[in-house]
Amino acid sequence: MVLVQCGSPNTLQARRGGVLAIISMVAGVSLIFATMSVYPGYDMRIHSVSHLGSRFSQAPIVFDAGLILAGIIAIPFFTTLARVLDEGTTSKRALKFARFFSITACIALAF
Repeated sequence: MVLVQCGSPNTLQARRGGVLAIISMVAGVSLIFATMSVYPGYDMRIHSVSHLGSRFSQAPIVFDAGLILAGIIAIPFFTTLARVLDEGTTSKRALKFARFFSITACIALAF
């Protein structure tokens, strides 16, 4: 675990990254729950979440927009996280690997 000391140059970046992570999660989850509320007969025990974006849903565009928005907002979060972890003891190779796959996942989530 890497702790960012108060007053270090990355303190502001760490806070910014945390705020972006929270915004990304809240936006995605809020729009998913909004879609759940208008889906007739949707039950989490029976249907998968991906049903919310299907043609049977009343508002698939809201579900899709939630995933796109969460993915787009998460990209700066992961780049900020990589910068904050860069000052720690994380190996450069592992950091590049994690950055590549996290950004790839965000782009896949957006599409």
